[in-house]
Amino acid sequence: MTKAKMMRWSVAAAAAASLVFGTTQVFAAPGAQKAAGWCEPYQCATTGCPEGCGPGTCVRGECECFC
Repeated sequence: MTKAKMMRWSVAAAAAASLVFGTTQVFAAPGAQKAAGWCEPYQCATTGCPEGCGPGTCVRGECECFC
């Protein structure tokens, strides 16, 4: 194998490894909103609070229930 072909294969292998690593990092890390205490308003208002409490409201990224 010539030196030029080896260099091309090395660059292609490094690029492929980089893409695989980046893809696994994207799927492994939580989303920015979820990691920072994100609140989904519809879910909080309907099913986010215990039974007997009024509808919840999102306050500072948390579901706040009024019991």
